[in-house]
Amino acid sequence: MMKPTERLPRTKVTDQGLKLLSSLPTLGYLDLSMTEVTDRGLTHLTNIRVLHNVDLSFTKVTDKGIADLRKEAPVIFVTR
Repeated sequence: MMKPTERLPRTKVTDQGLKLLSSLPTLGYLDLSMTEVTDRGLTHLTNIRVLHNVDLSFTKVTDKGIADLRKEAPVIFVTR
């Protein structure tokens, strides 16, 4: 069974929006490229237990933010 995908590139998604997305427990892929998300918002992604791939290209997310995400959710593959 395919896990749901959410493609939100070039949208106005922010850290607050990630909090809302965290209520989608079956989300498998999330494209956040070219959005306003930051390291702070990534903490919400750890609530999506089946998330396996997230695209953070051209965001304000830092290497530290990605490292912290991988500590909490090591199965998530991050595209940068």
